[in-house]
Order: sequence, then C-alpha cells, then structure tokens
Amino acid sequence: MLHETFRDKTYRIILGTSTVAGQRFDVLLMTLIVLSSVVVSLSSLESFSQQYGLWLQRIEWIVTVIFTIEYLLRIYASPWPRRYIFSFYGVVDLLSFLPFYLAFFFTGDSYWLIVRLLRLLRIFRVPGLFMYLAEVNLLIRSIYASRRKLLILCTVVTLLNIILGSFLFVMESQVESIPAGIQRILTTMLFLEADQLLPQTIIGECILLSARIMGWVSIAALTGIFTVQISREMQSQIEARRCDNCGRMHHDVEAKFCLQCGAAIKQ
Repeated sequence: MLHETFRDKTYRIILGTSTVAGQRFDVLLMTLIVLSSVVVSLSSLESFSQQYGLWLQRIEWIVTVIFTIEYLLRIYASPWPRRYIFSFYGVVDLLSFLPFYLAFFFTGDSYWLIVRLLRLLRIFRVPGLFMYLAEVNLLIRSIYASRRKLLILCTVVTLLNIILGSFLFVMESQVESIPAGIQRILTTMLFLEADQLLPQTIIGECILLSARIMGWVSIAALTGIFTVQISREMQSQIEARRCDNCGRMHHDVEAKFCLQCGAAIKQ
C-alpha cells in the first residue's frame, strides 16, 4: 500500500499537470532547463569558462543528476512507461543527460562538443510545459478564435505587398524584377534596412513611405485583434465562474471564494 501511495504521489507531482503540485513542478523544471541552457552557452565562452569553469561544471552536474532522477521517476510513475520512453519527449529527456555520463568513457573535443549540443535538447521541453500554463492556454485560445481575422489581415497585406512591389519595379530602374520589388517592400514594411535603395523618383519615395506606414498599421491591427480577443476570453472565464452555494456569477479568474457567501469556488 505504501509503495502504491508513493507512486500515486509521484504521478500527481510529476505527471499531474492540473494539480497545484504538478504546476509548481513544471515551473521548477522549466527553470532548471533554462539554467542548464545558460550554463551550456556560458561554457562555450573560452574566457568565461577558464574563470568559472569549475562552478559551471558543478552546476551542470547537479542539474544532470536532477534530470536523471526526474527521468527515472517519470518511467516509474507513468501508467505506460514504454510509451513515454519511445515518445519524443522521452527521447529528448534521455539524450539530454545520457551523453554526459558516456563522456567519461570517450575522450576528445569533438565528443564533448556533441555532448554540449545534446544538452541543449532540454530546451525542447519548454514549449510542451508551456502548454499547461493557464496564461499560455488563454493566448492560444485567443489566437485560434482570431484565426479568420488574422487570415484576412495576412491576405490584405500580401496583396498590397505585391501591388506596391510591382509599382516599385515599374518606377525604379534599380529594381531588377517584381520579386526584388516585393522583397524591398517587405523589408521596408518590417523596418529591415538590409540594402539601402535610394528611390530616384518621388513616386518611388511615396511607395516606400506607404510600405512603412503599412508596417505600422499591421502592427496596430495585430495588437488590436489580440487585445480584443484576450479581453473576451478573460470575460468569458469570469462569467463562467459560478458559486454552487449561492449561484453568484462574475467571479475573478483567480478568486477562490465567493464574493457574496464566502463559499469555496471550484477551480
């Protein structure tokens, strides 16, 4: 019974993403992943590595041991260990620490370079962990709900880009083709001055000015679309939170107790 209790507790903390303990563990895991990636990046700096190499190695050792224990606990607590082992994240978890131990049996700078690169695989865990955060889920729902508006905006911007690029090709002799004009309009719209093309005509200057204005308008439109949709999503969450005791609605997203009767609200 004690064995199963420990396994259930391990499952709740490591794999139970909907629990408070599971969410705290995910935040801790993300912190360790970012810390490990920073350590690997700093160790590639020769001057920094010579001065703080011992401390970087100690931190990497500690993080590697923690990830090893976390990997074994995931296999232990998972209802389907084989499925996790051969899954994408299971392979990433294994490759992120296994070469570190194998490095004691293989020598050479090339192998240690491979070890450093494989350690960076841990960063692929971060997007998967982000999926369990409420804020990220809110952003994803907002993007999905705004997909039609975004599609229309992208279509209009693309058509205007093609039209302005074509006009720039006709008016400016420096532009060799329509695709080159479209590329120039795009770089101007995105405020990327990769190649300084000085327009020779007033119409050319107006075209590039229009492209820059279109870039500002696109940013403003994207900001407006996301702001409105996120506000709607947050408002819908507030309206959906209802007290089972008194029936009061419109509670804050993070509220744990009813504003009217003080009863606990289901999360």
